[in-house]
Amino acid sequence: MSQRIKVMVAGAAIATLGTTFLTVSPAYAVSCPSGQYCIYPQLNFGGTPVHYTASTSQLPEPWNDDTFSAINNTSRGLRIYRGSNYGGSHTCIQPHESIADLTFFSVGRWGSSAKLGSSCG
Repeated sequence: MSQRIKVMVAGAAIATLGTTFLTVSPAYAVSCPSGQYCIYPQLNFGGTPVHYTASTSQLPEPWNDDTFSAINNTSRGLRIYRGSNYGGSHTCIQPHESIADLTFFSVGRWGSSAKLGSSCG
């Protein structure tokens, strides 16, 4: 394979990989029950999630400051905040959507509280 083709293939792979990580996808009903939101301590919905049906002003350990991915399987917007008591920067997840890698969003992996029912507008 010529050097030019190798570079083109590598560039396409990197572009595809970048798109994969930044994609917000529909919520997975199997991974997170209907009417709940789930926060995972690992990328791509890995590890044991914590499940909620209402806002929480402080995520418990080990999820506090280890919010790598999340599923919002509710009919309301979900904001995940960096600080406890809904403080600091946040990332909003639309109803019935999920984010496999929160490190690309403003909350990063440091989520500490979550507010359900907030508009994502």
